[in-house]
Amino acid sequence: MLSVAVASIWTSRKRKEEQIRVAALSPLDLELHEAQNEHAVNSKGAAKELKNAQRAYDSGLKSAERSLKKATRVGSEQVASYAGKDGSASVTGLEIKSTVSRFR
Repeated sequence: MLSVAVASIWTSRKRKEEQIRVAALSPLDLELHEAQNEHAVNSKGAAKELKNAQRAYDSGLKSAERSLKKATRVGSEQVASYAGKDGSASVTGLEIKSTVSRFR
């Protein structure tokens, strides 16, 4: 609890020191200071937007990859098979294979 109070006092003191320093700036230096602050805020906003766009892109890409994997898996699943002394055959969603030939 004491460390929170100390941190609060320290932050408050630093903020007051910054306000005093800014108040003592010349008009030209004050304009530069405000431009630097505005640039920092804009840069943070742009970085946040970029991060959100990257997350949305990655999410869409993963979704598309899952859909593609699911679509390619649908036709290749074996439905039935037969093996006997005269040969073997298997049936998938897309084709029928036998020891003699393959039908699509």
